[in-house]
Parts: sequence; structure tokens; C-alpha cells
Amino acid sequence: MHLKAMNITSTTLPGLILVMLGSLFSPAAFAQPDPECTSDQANIAWWQEIHEQRDETRMVTQALARDLLPCLGSANPVLRDSIGYKLYSYWLRNERLDRDSKRFLRSALQSDLQSTETLRRSFSALILAELMRADAIDSFMTATERDALLQSTSDALQAETDYRGLDAELGWVHPVAHLADVLWRFALHPALNAEQARQIQRAVSSKATPVQASYAFNEGDRLARVISQLMAREVLAEDQWQNWLAQYETRRDGQDWGTAFASPEGMAELHNAKLFVRALADQITGSSVSSTLQEAVAELVAMFTALV
Repeated sequence: MHLKAMNITSTTLPGLILVMLGSLFSPAAFAQPDPECTSDQANIAWWQEIHEQRDETRMVTQALARDLLPCLGSANPVLRDSIGYKLYSYWLRNERLDRDSKRFLRSALQSDLQSTETLRRSFSALILAELMRADAIDSFMTATERDALLQSTSDALQAETDYRGLDAELGWVHPVAHLADVLWRFALHPALNAEQARQIQRAVSSKATPVQASYAFNEGDRLARVISQLMAREVLAEDQWQNWLAQYETRRDGQDWGTAFASPEGMAELHNAKLFVRALADQITGSSVSSTLQEAVAELVAMFTALV
């Protein structure tokens, strides 16, 4: 049919096309099988199509961002990681989500940091790290909201008792590393202040040298990355850093590191301390961090190297 017969002009045609595309790619058109994301194969097929057409679904991305949340707790690594995380990362890094959607996600994911389900806690943290990255570029959070998120993240990291990394069946679990990633984004944020830096220090200290497990999946590097970035920001005085580093001269209970060889827990603590301090040294070497602090960390490395 000729456009004029439909009373459509060249100026109204783009709008009509958007309406038609919006209908074509709406969630209703795909008939999502399981809103709770518990039916693996059906949901994988549905979300995989969304993932493949992510550029064409711009008109309904806001709704999809809410619909995808339950999949972050899925035991299926394809739904949770390969599709879920990658979609959120794509949407956020390509400015597909509006400010209201970002605020909604921040609130929902922050609440999920208190979930009793490890996968939901862990992958909520991973997406919160992406939200913090987006906020650093174009702020959508208030200062009060950022402070509340930092408190929730710090509390969650200190309370975390699941030390799994890569699981043969579940894929990446990694709650310690993912929570550390949120703190890293705080350390990078232009609005970082001294009080936040001290809070981040305390949170990292709580998980840098646990006795319950020996880190094997780069957790030490992810935790050290938070501290190396904080040091580079220079929001804390050198004497504050010197005092903070001094805690690693002894075990958590104040005993000499030589006593760590007497128990599996002690060896786990020593192993984790070595990983953390060596990673920190590697990350700040040749950086803008002061030579005084680099030397202080190097001395810790030498101390740990002697403990064989």
C-alpha cells in the first residue's frame, strides 16, 4: 500500500517503525516460560535469543533488565554467567539502561547481598560492580545511596563464609572476589572520600587472610587490587597506610607467623597472607604509589618469603 493512502508521511514513518519493532521484540512476543528462571533449558533458549538480539531489543531493555534478575541466582552457569552477567554488562557499558532502571537494579541487588543463597549474593555483587562503574561515569546514585551500598558490601564481605571459586558443576561461585570487585569500583570512583577508604580497608582486612580456606582462584589478587587502587588515590595519609600494613607482621591473633606451621588453619592463613601481600607488591611496583609504601610492602614480602 502506498504511504500516502495510509496517511503516513516521511516524518511519521520512523516512529511507526519503532512502534512495530517494539511490538515485535517485546517480552510478550517471546512468551517467557518461567519468570523465576528455574526451568533451565526453556529459560536458556529464551534468554539466549534475547542475548543474540540485544541490539534489536533496545525498546524493551528496561523491562528485560528486571526480568533477568532471578537468573542471577540460577544454579545453571549458562543462565547466571554466560547470559545473565554478560547481558547486564553489555547493557550497562553500552548505555542501554535508563537511570530509573539503574536505580531499581541497585536497590534490588543491594538487598540480595543479604540473601542466604550464595550464587544470588555473589552475582548480585558482580552486577553491582558494573553499576558502580556506570555511576562513576554518569552518576545516578546520591551520596547517601553510595554510602549505603558501601556499607552493605562491606558487611556482606565480612560476613561471607563461602570460599568456593570455580566449581566443577556450578561454574564460578566466587563471592569473595565478586564482593571485592564492588569495593574496587568504589576505590576507583571519583567521589571516594577518606571515610569510605577506611571502611574499604577494614572490609578487605576481614577476608585477606582467612583460616577457613586456602584461596586458589585469584581471590588474593582481587582483594589486593582494591588496596593498590586505594593507595594510588592518596586519600589516606602515609602513616595511616603504615599502620594498616603493620597488621600483616603477625598472625590475626597476634602470634608470630612461625606458629602457623602447627595447624592446617595456620597454614591456610599463611598461604593467604603470602598471596595477598605478594599480589599487592606486584600491583604497586612501578606505580604512582609512594616509594615509602612500596618499600614497606616489599619488606613484608621478604618476611613472608623467609617463612618456608
